[in-house]
Amino acid sequence: MFLDQGLQRMSPLPRHEAKLSTILGECMLSRIEFNIPFLPTSMNSIYNVMFHLRRIELKPECRLFKTKCKEYIPLFKASGESKSGLIKVAMHFTYNFYYKNCKMKNVDTQNMMKLVIDSIAEKIGIGDNYFKSGAWTSEHSDTVESVQVVLEELE
Repeated sequence: MFLDQGLQRMSPLPRHEAKLSTILGECMLSRIEFNIPFLPTSMNSIYNVMFHLRRIELKPECRLFKTKCKEYIPLFKASGESKSGLIKVAMHFTYNFYYKNCKMKNVDTQNMMKLVIDSIAEKIGIGDNYFKSGAWTSEHSDTVESVQVVLEELE
């Protein structure tokens, strides 16, 4: 149901274009759509574990994605219509699924989602724990790589 309502109405949006409610020049979230014209890195491990330092850190290519991604995420705040402050996210990934020999690539879409959600949370200054609901779809394309994102406040 959510995929039908959220992702099927999505159309490619240029950089920084979003559907927003605006109050005194400040963007308020009720529903926002935006497009990131490139993909996050896809790997089974997005973290470096340094056992001797007892530290875990994001891999450099993941940090670079998050930095570049934030340029395409519009600034917004919760509209206040929702008492929970929780956010539903829908993502539509477009990328090439196959190698030239027609074997399927090992692409970890769930890790890509984690990087996009982390980027959104950092950009707007909230924790990623506010993203409590959502869905994703993937579409094969030989030429296009992008992520379309729809954010909505939960009741």
